[in-house]
Amino acid sequence: MFGRHSKGFVQMYEYGCRNTAITGLDAALDQMERRVHLWNRFVEIEKGIRQRARDLLTAYPEYQEIKELQRRIASVRAAIIRRRRAEGPKAPGTEDLRKQVLESKAALMNLKTRAEPNRNECFSCCKAALKALHELRVQQAKQAEHESGLHWCNYGDVRQAYEVARVRAMRTRTELRQHEWNGSGQVSVRFQRGLPVGTVFTGRDRRLQIDPVPEEAWTSPIRSTRRRLSRTTVRMRVASSTKHRPVWLEIPVVIHRPMPSDGVIRRASLIRERVGLAWRYRLLLTVAQVQAPSCVSIGRPSVGIDLGWRLMPNGLRVAFWVDTRERNGSLSIPASDLEEFAKVRGLCSLLGKSFPPVRSAVLGWLTGRHTPQALLPYFANVKQRQSPQDLLRLLELWQTHRCEGDDEIFAELLSWRSRHVHLWTWAVNLQDQLIRKRLELFRRFAAGLVKEYGTVFLEDFDLHWLSRTPPAEVESFPIGGKYRVIGAPGILRRAIENACRRTGVKAIRISDSKTTKTCHVCGRVEEWNAGKELVHACGCGAVWDQDYNAAVQILRAGLAQLGEQQSPECDVLRLHEA
Repeated sequence: MFGRHSKGFVQMYEYGCRNTAITGLDAALDQMERRVHLWNRFVEIEKGIRQRARDLLTAYPEYQEIKELQRRIASVRAAIIRRRRAEGPKAPGTEDLRKQVLESKAALMNLKTRAEPNRNECFSCCKAALKALHELRVQQAKQAEHESGLHWCNYGDVRQAYEVARVRAMRTRTELRQHEWNGSGQVSVRFQRGLPVGTVFTGRDRRLQIDPVPEEAWTSPIRSTRRRLSRTTVRMRVASSTKHRPVWLEIPVVIHRPMPSDGVIRRASLIRERVGLAWRYRLLLTVAQVQAPSCVSIGRPSVGIDLGWRLMPNGLRVAFWVDTRERNGSLSIPASDLEEFAKVRGLCSLLGKSFPPVRSAVLGWLTGRHTPQALLPYFANVKQRQSPQDLLRLLELWQTHRCEGDDEIFAELLSWRSRHVHLWTWAVNLQDQLIRKRLELFRRFAAGLVKEYGTVFLEDFDLHWLSRTPPAEVESFPIGGKYRVIGAPGILRRAIENACRRTGVKAIRISDSKTTKTCHVCGRVEEWNAGKELVHACGCGAVWDQDYNAAVQILRAGLAQLGEQQSPECDVLRLHEA
């Protein structure tokens, strides 16, 4: 990310900002909006280049037949989805449609196999043209950067995000999407060779300055003293004036923890995001240290952790651990938090139910009426798209363009808006509180691990496919749903790995399949419904909790991968059953 100067151990520090006494916000908002416009310009360039590349790469005879088969598959899938929505998941007649999709997919596979030689020949002939298109894309992207009016740090951020996103989009065969400017965004400054942490508090740098913070802000035993002294002001350069003087953004920040004295700041970003009707600001500092934390695995026990989600009487179990000292335990999200997550879903459901009636009322009122010309595009958006945002935009403009006979429908819209804003604000703020509370739970669990263990073994799972919508012809849907989202095993794993990296603890991912269904006592692999059965009775007579069993298998595989010689007192082969 930082080129040839990116040496050492890099760590991110996040500090909260207060919304009071912000100076230079207009210049920062201008840069944020320009970043969005630059991204949209990059998306336009990418779409144009990709379309021209497709025209070159699809000039072989079988392409039109392939497209026709793909359109047929898409139409049958849409018919399956419509029938399921109308008559339920097991709607009659979907089996025949599924067979049509499967037959068309087989024919498509055969056709692609036959067309492969012609496709490769077409690609070989187009290499020079594709190279010219790549050079044109680079040239247009550079021109867009120069015309954006952004500070160099900000257009560099957008360009880097665009390059990463376009590669991912090509790999997954998706299209880049444009962003809408809604007031959220970020501004950044970067330091090619790094800014020493001590220098940022002197006020001499022309890109980032932080007012000094006394040592008592982190060492005082009195909490009120720490909170008072940790408040300071950060100045970040967001643009340059006509005389190349810095345009500063000043914002109050709480430096609640110190940065390493020997570290250098490589990047600083101020993030602005909306939470309900309020704005939240966060300061992110990327600090690099020359000396990485020393390894502390020697003399400490090891632990294997099975991550997942399982509803239990006391909450949602998200992790189960077993260590080499024959101890085990679990981490659960409390049942009270699950009730609050259910409340968020209930509020969102109320929002979804209240919108269609008022939309139908507006469209019914519109029929046969003469409305102001300025409102016609907004009415068209409400008619074409089912989005509450379009109705809110219409109401905002309607207040200044009233027409005859609209008193009743306008009053109904005002009543709907009041209720909608109330429910939406309640849901957004409650969800934000729950997510932050869950993150604190995960971080505390990770902090406890790194204090006691020297090596942490985690299963190398990929949950990305679970978040995708399966094809319509697939009968058995993957395990996921609301508890996967609430449990957030990916966030928990990242919290554990971040804590390990900060403290010098080894965090090793284990690529071992069937950890749940392999008995840790006899090694037998049995097929059984792991989704419904928590406790399994193996054919050898052992009865065990499947999460405990998986944690034992992960610990064994990790120790075997490291080649450690186990002592009798930490022999995981003789771990007692849970």
